[in-house]
Amino acid sequence: MEISDKLFNALEVRVEPFAICDVRCGYHLEIDPDDHNTIHYMLAGDGQLVTNTGQTFALQPDQMILVPAGVSQRIESLQCEPNKTSTSSMCLQPTSDLHWLKSGEGATDVILACGRVHVTYGHNVDIFSLLAEPLIESFRESIYIRGAFEAMLMEFSQPKLGTLALASTLMKQCLILLLRRLHEQQDWRFPWLAVLDNPRMARALRAMLDAPEKSHNVEDLAELACMSRSSFTEHFAKAFGEPPHEFLTNYRLRQAAQLLTTTNLPVKNIADNVGYQSRSSFSRAFKLMYLVDPATYRKNSSTGN
Repeated sequence: MEISDKLFNALEVRVEPFAICDVRCGYHLEIDPDDHNTIHYMLAGDGQLVTNTGQTFALQPDQMILVPAGVSQRIESLQCEPNKTSTSSMCLQPTSDLHWLKSGEGATDVILACGRVHVTYGHNVDIFSLLAEPLIESFRESIYIRGAFEAMLMEFSQPKLGTLALASTLMKQCLILLLRRLHEQQDWRFPWLAVLDNPRMARALRAMLDAPEKSHNVEDLAELACMSRSSFTEHFAKAFGEPPHEFLTNYRLRQAAQLLTTTNLPVKNIADNVGYQSRSSFSRAFKLMYLVDPATYRKNSSTGN
């Protein structure tokens, strides 16, 4: 398996129920900033996104818009004169079903799917934490992306068993296509994408991903990368947001969580497979990350809790 596949497979994606953001002609919709990333997909219309820093981004159908945490947003129409006296301010709150956020009256001008998305690596590292401004990519040529967002909207309009899990899977696929696009364009706003094309760093990364059960120390990894210990640690932390030993620990526990939910292996065997010498040390580390012990995690996963 390629390094990129292992990295993407280890991403954890959680999406909250989406809303339809409906901006009427002459109005705008404000979305308050918080500590979550928001994601939009332009379904129809021509508009613009204005941030609290004064930046303006043109919006057209079939664009995916990722707005980092802490950025306020104003979505407005380009087709009508702005109505100075009437606006609508909305805060995207998690709900159990699809909400319709309407701004203004009259003819609909801009329609988006709007929601929150949590994307982490190793359960803790937000892969979008280094994103300083909205990321906008057009997927007009991709029938799949639009279909995935429409499927998410349909799921949230009539929630059923597994709706959130299905929506998160669809979102993960969309985000992988987005990251693939950025990699092809050599857009390194996410530094860890550049590692995939760095042979020296890739050797060290492959050693950890191919054999997480082995005892990897920073000196050996730096030697594989033909770098000094300090230089390797600095470059690695810049790319992944954490030092090598934390990355390896998180990756081991992600692998363990996957084995717990997809196999019947005893917990002791899983601990061995991911590099822990005792079940007790593995259980302590696992509970620190997932807040429950491995046996409870497996039981909860099998019952859908």
